[in-house]
Amino acid sequence: MDTFSGRFGLLSASGDGAGIQSASEDGIILVKQRVAYVCILLTAIQLGILIIQLTLCGLAALRINPMIGPYPDAFSEWGGKNAYLLVEGNQYFRLITPILLHVGILHLIVNAYCQLETCAGLEREWGSFQWTIIYILSGVGSCLTASTFDPDTIGVLSSGALMGIFGAKLAQTITWSLF
Repeated sequence: MDTFSGRFGLLSASGDGAGIQSASEDGIILVKQRVAYVCILLTAIQLGILIIQLTLCGLAALRINPMIGPYPDAFSEWGGKNAYLLVEGNQYFRLITPILLHVGILHLIVNAYCQLETCAGLEREWGSFQWTIIYILSGVGSCLTASTFDPDTIGVLSSGALMGIFGAKLAQTITWSLF
């Protein structure tokens, strides 16, 4: 049995493939993997996109974008939620690309903190494949919902995908509590 001290306390992995146990004050949590690879990679990609976006599009004045980010027209150019282009222009990539965009540096900091602090733990618990499926489906669902209820605005939906992860954990908790 391999044991090491990690972010969530003392971790031990059995060689039989049963998973990794994470000791906490409440008990033992069984996780599928030690590192949240997809969550870390996704955060790095989102950071890279924002840096490139700010480099190419420029930094908007605070009165235009108080989140310390690019000018608002850049979001549509970079694949943000645009219901008209999604439907009329058949730009179906806009179902996925808005989950990689952030309004600005402050928005990225808040989302990156949530992703790396909370969502990384959920990826370790569920495994990368299941976490990625939930994240992508949540992002697509938030894009469809936002396009339906607010079709006249351009938007970014990285927070919608995160809320889907939190919603999945809530559903798991309720299911485990009831059954």
